[in-house]
Amino acid sequence: MLSALPLLLALSTPTQPVAFQEPAGAAAPQELVLANLGLTLNLPELADFEEGRMGGEQIQGSWTGMLGEHELEIRVWGLPVADFGFGEPEEVTTLIRENLERRGDNEYVFQSRTLMDGNYGYAPYGALETADRREGTDDVAELFVFGGLLREYGYSIEIEVTPEPKDEVRETILEFFKNGVIYDGDVRNAEWTEDEIEERWRAEFPEDLLDERIRVIRTDHYIIVGDSSGAKAFAKQMEKNYDTIQEQFGFEEVEGRRLMPVFLFRNRDDYVSYMVKATGGSMTREAAARSAGFAYKDFYATTYDSPKDTVHVHESTHQIFRNRLQLGGGGSWFQESTAEFMESVVDNSAKARIENYGKNASKKGEFTPFREFFQLSSLLYSNQDQEAAGDAYTQAATIMWFVLRSKATRDKAEDYLYGIGSQGRGDIDAIERELRRVFGVDVEGFEQLYLEYWKRPKG
Repeated sequence: MLSALPLLLALSTPTQPVAFQEPAGAAAPQELVLANLGLTLNLPELADFEEGRMGGEQIQGSWTGMLGEHELEIRVWGLPVADFGFGEPEEVTTLIRENLERRGDNEYVFQSRTLMDGNYGYAPYGALETADRREGTDDVAELFVFGGLLREYGYSIEIEVTPEPKDEVRETILEFFKNGVIYDGDVRNAEWTEDEIEERWRAEFPEDLLDERIRVIRTDHYIIVGDSSGAKAFAKQMEKNYDTIQEQFGFEEVEGRRLMPVFLFRNRDDYVSYMVKATGGSMTREAAARSAGFAYKDFYATTYDSPKDTVHVHESTHQIFRNRLQLGGGGSWFQESTAEFMESVVDNSAKARIENYGKNASKKGEFTPFREFFQLSSLLYSNQDQEAAGDAYTQAATIMWFVLRSKATRDKAEDYLYGIGSQGRGDIDAIERELRRVFGVDVEGFEQLYLEYWKRPKG
C-alpha cells in the first residue's frame, strides 16, 4: 500500500545508504536495530512478521505483520538533512504528508499532529501525524506517520493499519511510538551554541556591523541577536507576546524546541540591508524600508523602537505559525487572519476596527465572498489600493475571531488551524475538504456561519 515515494525521491541527491543491520545475538524478531541511524525499534509482537525491502538511499527498511485481525505495513525512511534542510521533527512529517497528498493514488485525510517528548533523536522530541485512508466514502485504513530528527537525517516511521484499527489496536500502536523508539546518540543544544550563533550572524549581518558589539540574549523561547542596547526590554516583551499568542491559540509546548532567532537592529538602514540580503533580493530596499519588522524562514528581524508596537505581536504570530507550528499554508488570508487577530487582542483600536467590519459584513454584505477571498494570492498585492488591502486584512481577522469565539466553531478551532494551515496556499478544493471534515460545511456554509455569528457577536 505504501509504495516508494517518487516525488520525495526526486528531491534527493544520491547519498550513502544507511543500511539496516540485524542485531547481534538472539534478538526477538520485532526488535529492529537501525545501527547507522542509532535507532532501535521495539515493535509490538506481530504474527506472520516478514521483512520486505531493506536498505537504499532513503528507504531504510519495510516489514509486514499481523496484530490480531489487523495487517500492519511498516516503513522507515532516512532523509538527509543536507538535501531537505530539516530543522525540526515536524518538518519531516510535513514533507511526508505533502508527498502523500500529491500522489493521488490513495486519498489520505490527515487528522492531527501530536508532539511527543522522548529520547527520539538529536532533537529530543518527535512528531506524530495520523490520517485515514479512504476508498470512496469509506475509511479502510489508518496511517501513522512519526517524524524524528537526527544530526544528519530526518527519519520517519510509517505504520499503516488495515482495516481501520479498533481502540485497543490503536492504543498498542500509540504505545509503540511512546516507548518503543529508542535513540542512542548525542542531543543538540536547543539554546544554540556560541559558535553556531556567531557563525550565523557573521554570515548574514551587514558587513559594517561585523566589528560592532553584538549582544545575544536567550529567553524561554527566543534568542535575541543584534546591536541594540534595548535588547533586554525587547526580549521581555517578546516573551509576553509569546504567552499571549499561546493563550489565544492553545498550541502545545514540548521540551527541546530550538530557540527562535530574532535579529534586532539599532539602525533602520542596517535592518533594511539585512532584509534585502536575507531574502536574496526578493524584498527590495523600498519594501524593507516600509516595513517595521518582518518574519521570514525561521527568524524575525526588526529594529528597536517601542517593544510594545503591535507589529511585534503580528510578526511573532507569523514566526510561530510558520516556524514553530509548521502551519504556513492555507493562503495569505489564513496567515494574516492569525496575525491580524492577535493585534486586536493587544490593541483596542484594532479590536474596534475588526468588530465594526464584522458587523457591517453581516448587516450590509460589505465583504469579499469567501470562495474568492480564499484564493487571493496576496491580500496586499491582490488589491489595487492601500485601503482595499487594509479591508482585506481586517476581513481575515474577523474570520479568525469568529472561529475562535463562535459556539458553532470554537470547540473545533484546533482542528481548523491544523487542517487549513497544512494545506497548499489558496488550494480551494483542499480548504473546502477541510471545512467539511472539521465543521461539516462547504465554503458557502462556512461563510453563512460567519455571517450568523457577526449578527450577534459574543466574546
